[in-house]
Amino acid sequence: MSIVSTFVLFAIWTGIASANNKTIIHGWVPEPDGRGTWSIIWSCLVTIFICTWSVLHLDVPKRHGWWYLRFRKVRWMLLAALVPELILAMAVEDFLQARSLLGHLVTHGGDEWTLVHAEFAVAGGIRVKSPETDKIMPKRIEALRKAVESGQIKEPPISKEELKSRSKSDGVVKLIVLLQITWFGLQALFRAIQHLQVTPLEIMTVAFFVLAVLIYAIWWNQPQDIEYPIIITLQNAGNRIETSKGVNVGTKTDGGRKAWYLNEKRARWFEDSGFYLVLVIAPMFGAIHCLAWNAPFPTSEETLAWRVCAVATTGLPILAVAIVSASFLFETHIAEQDMDNLIGIISAISLFLYASARITLITLAFTSLRALPADAFQSIAWTNYFPNLGA
Repeated sequence: MSIVSTFVLFAIWTGIASANNKTIIHGWVPEPDGRGTWSIIWSCLVTIFICTWSVLHLDVPKRHGWWYLRFRKVRWMLLAALVPELILAMAVEDFLQARSLLGHLVTHGGDEWTLVHAEFAVAGGIRVKSPETDKIMPKRIEALRKAVESGQIKEPPISKEELKSRSKSDGVVKLIVLLQITWFGLQALFRAIQHLQVTPLEIMTVAFFVLAVLIYAIWWNQPQDIEYPIIITLQNAGNRIETSKGVNVGTKTDGGRKAWYLNEKRARWFEDSGFYLVLVIAPMFGAIHCLAWNAPFPTSEETLAWRVCAVATTGLPILAVAIVSASFLFETHIAEQDMDNLIGIISAISLFLYASARITLITLAFTSLRALPADAFQSIAWTNYFPNLGA
């Protein structure tokens, strides 16, 4: 987590702890001189939009068309708004797979291969076509790896510079986006330092900000929104590339963004360092909502609902994984199909409870705006830190 994120969370926690016994203002508040209800809503919505739209680095699509591509990204944006931890898990998986692939490509293909190439390949940007069938080979990462290993692909099909030029955003654009969302985090920080009320909606937005910073850091080198893949047709039909018949857990396939297939090698999922990294980081999103534990909600029922849902979104991912992990202890006594059904049921129940808790938190974040402490509408006194601003 960045230093700014750490300070923001600590300051908000201490600031909210002193927010009791304040004058409550009910209803919609205009903004002639300070903050109003609309400015709070607008700044949060813009920041959440940036954190869920701009951070997405989706796979190179199989289908095209303006409407399809926009609908595809909107669908992922809504998913990111509901389950942002999933996007974090995708970013971690992409990075770890790219790093593993890069080591293999450099060993067998030379130093011209870079992390940018590897991340582009993991996203489906480099696909291998069989000369025998004239079709794209399945298991694209394994196909590329073995084609390079066999010498059929001797160098990257595109330079690092050209690949970056095809990306819809570069380091400068990403830096500007980071500065935009960091500005929101800094405002929340200074509000807490001055003991001004930080609303539950703003705290929820800070949670998106923290995860967005992490996701951007992980996906920094990955090309973004490239619409067409580079297809390499192998020339040597005699030197066939055989891919394994089984699909290990966590391996990307052409069937979807992530495939958590459980087979006889399912235990490898739990040996993946990326899995444990996500397990540690993902509950952070729910935990940040706990910063509003003592926030002045309009009713005691809403306060209780917020607390329960904040704890649920923090603990459910850990609990679900713990139950699934424990179930593996009995896999020698349970048929594989029964084990898969059990894991499916646990996952479905956990997802339903998590989604319900997230929707409740989102609802409460907005409904809490109908009655806020008076200082929630006070602007930050920037002249306390920058005297020249008042000159």
